Amino acid sequence: MNDYQEQKAMRNGKYKAFYLDERQFNKVNSILKECQDLTLKEINRVYPGTKKVLINIAEKDIMLVALENYLVELRSR
Repeated sequence: MNDYQEQKAMRNGKYKAFYLDERQFNKVNSILKECQDLTLKEINRVYPGTKKVLINIAEKDIMLVALENYLVELRSR
């Protein structure tokens, strides 16, 4: 992949706040997928029902919460 293709890929679907290589991008996506799965599992545990709760948890929302929590932790040190 040349520089132009790499930059275009970063603009199309990758997080614009970060410049991730392919390995980092895959790692971030797998972490976010696990966060989504665990969050849905927890929601369904807390609110049991006959049907599973299906909600859209956006990756960017998880990233924002994680970064805000990390910032609070750093500031408290």
